[in-house]
Amino acid sequence: MNATDSGTNADAKAIQPGAAEPPLSDGAARAIVLVVDDEACIRTILSEFIKDAGYSVVVAADAAGARAVAEQQSIDVAVVDILLGRDNGIDVAAELLGYHPNVQIIFATGGPEVQSARAAIHLHAFDYISKPVHKETITDIVGRAANEKRRRDAYDRFQEQRARYQQNLEAGIADRTARLQASEARFRLAEQIAHVGYYDIELATGTTTWSDETFRIMGLEPEKGRAPTAESYLKQVHPEDLSALSAMYEASVLQGELFDLVYRIIQPSGDTRHVHSRGHVTCDAEGQPIRMFGTLHDVTDRMNAEQALRHSEEALRTSHAQLEKQNEKLHISAEVLRILNDPLELNSAISDILAVIKREMMFDGVGIRLQSATEPPYVAHIGFPDALMDTGNRLAVGMQDGDLYGGADGATRLKCFCDQVLSGQPGLANSRVTARGSFWTNHASEMTLLPSGPVNHDLSTEDCCLGHGFHSVALIPIRVQGEIVGLFQLNDRAAGRFTQESIEFFEGLSDSIGIALTRKQAEDSLRVALVKLETLFDSIPMGVILSDAAGNVVEVNSLSESLLGVTREAHLARSIDRPPWRIVRPDGTPMPPQEFASVRALRERRPVRGVQMGAERPDGTVVWLDASAAPVPLEGYGVVATYADISQERHIEQELREQRRALYHMERVQTMGELASSLAHEVSQPLSGILSNAQAAQCFLAETSPDMDEIRDILADIVADDKRAGDIVGRMRAMLNKNEPQLAPFDINEAIHETLAFARMDLALQGVATRTKLAVQPLLIRGDRTQIQQVLLNLILNATQAIAGRMNGKEASAECGATDAERDGGEAQIMVATRCDDSAVVTVMVKDSGPGISDEAMGCLFDSFYTTKANGMGMGLTICRSIVTAHEGRIWAENHPEGGAVFAFTLIADCEGGD
Repeated sequence: MNATDSGTNADAKAIQPGAAEPPLSDGAARAIVLVVDDEACIRTILSEFIKDAGYSVVVAADAAGARAVAEQQSIDVAVVDILLGRDNGIDVAAELLGYHPNVQIIFATGGPEVQSARAAIHLHAFDYISKPVHKETITDIVGRAANEKRRRDAYDRFQEQRARYQQNLEAGIADRTARLQASEARFRLAEQIAHVGYYDIELATGTTTWSDETFRIMGLEPEKGRAPTAESYLKQVHPEDLSALSAMYEASVLQGELFDLVYRIIQPSGDTRHVHSRGHVTCDAEGQPIRMFGTLHDVTDRMNAEQALRHSEEALRTSHAQLEKQNEKLHISAEVLRILNDPLELNSAISDILAVIKREMMFDGVGIRLQSATEPPYVAHIGFPDALMDTGNRLAVGMQDGDLYGGADGATRLKCFCDQVLSGQPGLANSRVTARGSFWTNHASEMTLLPSGPVNHDLSTEDCCLGHGFHSVALIPIRVQGEIVGLFQLNDRAAGRFTQESIEFFEGLSDSIGIALTRKQAEDSLRVALVKLETLFDSIPMGVILSDAAGNVVEVNSLSESLLGVTREAHLARSIDRPPWRIVRPDGTPMPPQEFASVRALRERRPVRGVQMGAERPDGTVVWLDASAAPVPLEGYGVVATYADISQERHIEQELREQRRALYHMERVQTMGELASSLAHEVSQPLSGILSNAQAAQCFLAETSPDMDEIRDILADIVADDKRAGDIVGRMRAMLNKNEPQLAPFDINEAIHETLAFARMDLALQGVATRTKLAVQPLLIRGDRTQIQQVLLNLILNATQAIAGRMNGKEASAECGATDAERDGGEAQIMVATRCDDSAVVTVMVKDSGPGISDEAMGCLFDSFYTTKANGMGMGLTICRSIVTAHEGRIWAENHPEGGAVFAFTLIADCEGGD
């Protein structure tokens, strides 16, 4: 809470024009301000002030009226009187927050009390102002409060988006420990992140707007301000899908149907992508279509996956039918599936599969080559002669540095028929090529490349499969989501080893290998994603604790361990609402679990932010934290709580308080130094009286018959003088005290009398008379008596020096820099007056008969280090302002119409006279 006093802000604005919060512009949404006050005149005044600043105003006289307004409309700012007749303004504010959590509460009161202030702070009220309220002050505070309301609304929207993202993120890593099944589940979750763009078409002009993602889906670079045309878009639509697209477009525009179509587009690179477009046509008031807005979703991966799945299912069905007929194939398939399902390294699994096929089906040579390989052609092989492998190495087109040649598609190229199959274009005379691109022959002499193929004229017949005696050759492409990524090769020296049925069986095995490759890629991607998420979780610059629905801690990051001094194992053995947590409030008192941010968020099922607390570590040290928590919208989970370390900020605040207290003390010491001579004279008078009376008593006692009544009178005088001297020393000790400020109720009139008595001798030495015009009744205020007397003493001494300067013909007064012409005549006099108005504000004025304050000095009186004293520090009035402001008051200076200067300050009256 900002704890602002209306008078202070008003004078601050007068000294520094233009500092007020700007009102809303005509283009901005009008903030709605609710004024709740049981006094009609105050409601009217506040309403007019706020309306003049450009805000919408609604009023209520009591809690029922405020509740009715809150139920019927939204509220941005509420100005609530603390005392509403029979109602309590704090309760009204709490009820308003129940309807509108982000409403900014400004409390107005004629006489604040500690309990009300605490309750206002507990409610996180935006500000706390005192009556009477100035127009500049209320419009400034309402402006800042409206801005804070907009900021919090924006922050809440951001938090909602963040919560949704957090939900998706946590759903993807829900079960990290599961191996295959959990990995597949998290993989499906990760696949939810799709490429989706949008488009916006003005039907009358044909002007089209694309999002950046739409450009990327179309294979184009995003261009700001570019307006793609319908013609350029239609050129990229697959010719076979144009008619369906046109029909759907006409049905949407002319008949108002939802545009929903999956079709193909061709990117400038030549790649074909499947896209799913959904659009809606907007009509004008006359029912004429004017605009179509829709989304474009790249579903190529999904279509390919579905196609690959269909192919896989088809292959598995075919394989199953074949395996039922052939026990040998059944055994091979079982072995291959067992190998693929074992958590082996992929190359080891491929080698095991080849060994099973060679052993069970008695092939002379088997091998697998992957397109991504950067080694010679085969990842693994069994039974191929070394000479054939050497030929394979020579067939790989190499650069001068020995690296394999990469084609335009990034794949290694071979100058042999294997490359034709890998490319998906086996051009071969008299070839036996299946619908799925597999080649097989029982006579290797058929392997003659067409003239258009990458013929290697240096390759002899002896270098090929036939040259090594292999007559039966099968080349089966391995696919991942429809894309050829490798080659499965089977060779045998006997002719006639293959049939169409056996080739289909091997294509099924190839699909299984492709599925294993797909799964491995998914597991690798998911493993990387999990590592990233775990790294992010542990690198967040704040402690994080996750609980289950019962409040038991289930996860914690490393920073939370170091912040709280509790190991991860100890964390997991704890609950968020039970010992051994030892938490204290900012004031040092124990904080019960029901005030913990995590416990409140779990019980109230809402985010709780900004709870400051001190956590005691096991070693006894206390770390100060700013805690926030929010419910986790997942079954079985409770809340996630974050803790930011604010110990350094607390330490800095403590140092500032210590420095401020030291500065106040130094100023008092300097003031005491200025009064040293007069105080010495003041103390010497009672001491001299004590000495004289003691000597007189000795004389009386020396007589034969001493007059005991006279001696008693003398002793009474000695006691009185001793008390007088003790009072002077006590006041000096109080002024030099360096203790913490003590807030307690005291009578300001009594404090003024004490201060004048303290400065009496200095005033007498300067020839300055004092006069008081104090309120008849005691004026109780709550504050630090020593600090307030420091302000009074500073103002009285400044006034004394100003009068002395005038009397000596000087044109300067203490810290006022007066430049008025020297005035003659008039009594050297200081008047101190007090009064209390109806709003329970006590005003103290110190008027002098000095030369007054110059216009130049008036603007910088309270600036730090501004002084006209030869040996002055320029901190006296600055410290006075700091002390008065800390007491929720204000201080100012002005010239009196009859001459001289007037310094005045206000304090809040303590109406109850105590706690």
